[in-house]
Amino acid sequence: MKQMRILIFLFLLFSALGCATTPFAVTKEMRSWEGRSRSELISSYGSPAYTEPDGKGGTIFVYKYRRVDPPGRITAMGYDAIRKYYIDSNGTIYAWNWGGL
Repeated sequence: MKQMRILIFLFLLFSALGCATTPFAVTKEMRSWEGRSRSELISSYGSPAYTEPDGKGGTIFVYKYRRVDPPGRITAMGYDAIRKYYIDSNGTIYAWNWGGL
């Protein structure tokens, strides 16, 4: 019986860790968009929440995702995850940044 509890605990622990978004994973995903086109981005993620000028004749696509704190956190208010893609005047993604997982 004790072994079964340990196995269940380990299964749940590794399941939770496997679903967690890490800074490395977000950075890797965003970096993969460098050099790709605006149309590919829209095709994959849809229209951005809003756009901003990049100050160089291009556009910044801003995507916002509402995240909910996992159970056990002190606050259950959640937060916004932001993903920004910098797109030059030719429609090519040349930079990115993010905040929140």
